[in-house]
Amino acid sequence: MTPNWSTVPLTAVHDWHRSTVIPLLAVPDSAELSRLHTAALHGDLGTAQDWVAALEPWLVEVYRRAYAAAEARATSYATAYGYLTSRGAPAAEAAAQAGQYAEHYVAAHAESFAGVNARVNAVAVAAAYAAGDAVAHAASHPYARANAYLRAAGAEAGPRLADGLARSLTRAA
Repeated sequence: MTPNWSTVPLTAVHDWHRSTVIPLLAVPDSAELSRLHTAALHGDLGTAQDWVAALEPWLVEVYRRAYAAAEARATSYATAYGYLTSRGAPAAEAAAQAGQYAEHYVAAHAESFAGVNARVNAVAVAAAYAAGDAVAHAASHPYARANAYLRAAGAEAGPRLADGLARSLTRAA
């Protein structure tokens, strides 16, 4: 069951990130983000600038890990290989060029995917956190971020993320 994020208290969101998400993902240099979530649990909401400064680099790493590199590599390789062979390139040459293309494609797209998603999410989430606004938080698409956490951590982390959210919701009730 997906929670209706607009009715989820921000204390549960802060608790879930502090107690489950941040430790599970183990992104380096997460101490300030964890500190901000802990402070918010105690009523110190912080500033949007502080949240952006802590969230953005953390989210860049999360989105880097979440990027579907294997799928993108396979698709871009197949597309390039098909294009090259349809234009008469020998199979070995097409394979080599398609491989190079796929690597460059994935590298460029992974970085832009991570950077753009991190920036947009950091700004929206920071504004919601600093204002203590659960409705603004819900409008920032937390379910999409939860999916990114799952992709970044691996499918086997799903139960830990779900159980952690359930515990955080219980504590906030």
